[in-house]
Amino acid sequence: MDFSIKKHLIAGIGCFFLLFAGAALPQDNQDLLSLSLEDLLNLEIFSASKRSENVFDSPLSSTVISKEEIESAGVTGIEEIFRLVPGFIVREETNGNFDVHIRGNDNIPPGNFIFFSENMMSLVMIDGRTVFNNMNGGILWETLPISVHDIDRVEIIRGPASALYGPNAVTGVINFITRKPEDRPAALDGSFTQGTPKTRLADAAVTASLADNRFKVRVSGLYEERNRFEEDYYSFVTGRYGPPTGLFDYINGSQASDGERFWKHDRAKERMAGSVSLFGDLNDNAHLFLAGGAEESKSQAVLMEMTSTPLSVRESSTRFFNGTADFYGLTAQFSGNSGTRNIQVGNDAGKFDLTTLDGSLEYEFTLGPAIIRPGISYQRVVYADMPYAGGDGRGLLNGEKKLTNSAAFIRSEFNPVDRLRLIAALRMDRYNHPDNDYFTYQFAGTYRFTEKTLGRLVYSRANRGPFMLDVHVDYNEHPEGALIQYRGIPDLTLPTMDMLELGFRKKISDNIQLDIEAFYTKTDHFTTFEPDVMNLTAEGLLIMYHYKNIEAVARQFGCTANLEFAFSSTLRGRMFGTLQKTTLDNFDQRISPLVINPVESIFLLPEYETVSITHKQTPAFYGGLNISYHPFSRMNINASLYYLGGHVYRHDFASYDENTGQTEVSGKFIPLIHVDYRLVSNFSVFLTAKNFFQDSAEFGFSDRIGALVMTGCSITM
Repeated sequence: MDFSIKKHLIAGIGCFFLLFAGAALPQDNQDLLSLSLEDLLNLEIFSASKRSENVFDSPLSSTVISKEEIESAGVTGIEEIFRLVPGFIVREETNGNFDVHIRGNDNIPPGNFIFFSENMMSLVMIDGRTVFNNMNGGILWETLPISVHDIDRVEIIRGPASALYGPNAVTGVINFITRKPEDRPAALDGSFTQGTPKTRLADAAVTASLADNRFKVRVSGLYEERNRFEEDYYSFVTGRYGPPTGLFDYINGSQASDGERFWKHDRAKERMAGSVSLFGDLNDNAHLFLAGGAEESKSQAVLMEMTSTPLSVRESSTRFFNGTADFYGLTAQFSGNSGTRNIQVGNDAGKFDLTTLDGSLEYEFTLGPAIIRPGISYQRVVYADMPYAGGDGRGLLNGEKKLTNSAAFIRSEFNPVDRLRLIAALRMDRYNHPDNDYFTYQFAGTYRFTEKTLGRLVYSRANRGPFMLDVHVDYNEHPEGALIQYRGIPDLTLPTMDMLELGFRKKISDNIQLDIEAFYTKTDHFTTFEPDVMNLTAEGLLIMYHYKNIEAVARQFGCTANLEFAFSSTLRGRMFGTLQKTTLDNFDQRISPLVINPVESIFLLPEYETVSITHKQTPAFYGGLNISYHPFSRMNINASLYYLGGHVYRHDFASYDENTGQTEVSGKFIPLIHVDYRLVSNFSVFLTAKNFFQDSAEFGFSDRIGALVMTGCSITM
């Protein structure tokens, strides 16, 4: 990917700030100081029930993070926002590249290929548009075409929500709501940041309001580049960090070749993106939103291991569109994404063209005491790798493959008495693979014991969607004297989660609010990818890998507590923590590796032992503390402390020694300090320092994450 314009872009934005800082006109710039205590503790949320409501009244475990809180915290990237949110596990793999999970259930089954550690069961949206890696699941965060300054708020639901949002909303939903221009003829804002280790961030946006503020336009762009904290790579075979020339293949022990698959050894991420948004308010009951844009990105992080080290390089060049119309209770949305991606640079098998289309139609009406919202939706995903694979089974798919989903759903709400609220949501999904119907549901009830005390009960079921690799992988490898085949299974059963949750919210006082959520989940039909056929033929050794469902059942018991406080307009914060235990019952754990030793004519499939174990990949405890302090109107000081509990990461193909392919990640506190000073009403300078306690890995077998110190400036006109 060509990033030759990056220096000009960075220099241009930097010069822009210097040129206009002194001449900037004063304005009323909304920040934490301008919000009342009630506003700070009771933000609005739409995603929890598809109706705008106070977050205190939400029937689900919900959190809203406003743009004021995001800016005050000084997070350096989108993923770091979730270190401000209860119930999130956030692990940094390389500088600016993160592994993000809601409540855990991560890396199941433990020990398989490293891409099974991806969060395959949370749904992420931007203004209601789904963003997802349909090849093998998860979120490629660097491909999101937004910066932290494009976000108006983040609405978060914890727990299964497929009945509201469809497949993949299993452990929760994240919806980024982008900024809408203010009622001003024109405005401009942006920021520029630079720090260690060679980290540069720049973004800018221009907005305009037209036709008596009925139509508004926002044009935004961003650039980001980050270096790794080190240039070495962890070797699965030796168990040590070293240069790429010292890596060895964990299957046959041969020395791994260097080359373009490792990109720049010191680089973690490069990305740029731009978008245009149009907001139309035709009247109080008719609204229009249109958006489009493009992104280019390249990232070196954990996704598809190179059979020698957990890091690999992925790149993306895509375009998107999104359109939503709300007209007197009828809501229609149509969105899509297209472009080219490579999930394993240096291996053309991982390169493909993609096209996704999503459409939905919903209508809300009142029938007596009930509010009813029926709807239909359709999704079509097409991936094609023939332009790059070259045939002969050398592509992951070797052709144009398609996944489709059509669904009908209904949500209803009923208040039989003043304090009681009952909600039911039902959804039926029809997939082309597997050729089956999936029924998901959500039943929730809230009861107001007093004006300041709310109890809630939720029971729900959600399923994960199919992935291209699960269904369509058709890949051959031809090592000397052997043929290795990888095959998908179209009729796999989709992983499904059932949850029972009990919640309690209490306004302890006008400036303190407590939220407690206790949950139990049961998840089954996880998929795995294992070698299950090995034969000696006239042409040589044949090994076949197949996707399949496993018998294991994951059960999770947990509790999250969240205390928010706003003691004055100058001091506010949030303290939260999650305590949980996850078990795996009836799990076939690998006790011996795949052995390929042609010298001694030893060829053995792995052996397994059925066990019930505590799943230690999900930390038993994680949480955080965030405090924002305004000593005076021009200055904000924010301190965040995120705690990532100790956990174990297992990779069965790593070297078999006394640790049997396991690495223990020690618990660590991750601090972030952000100081912002407003020189004039619309020009600020800031300093951010993160992770200055220790230099250690947060994710198994990945980079050791060091300190990050950044300075920058922002402007609003």
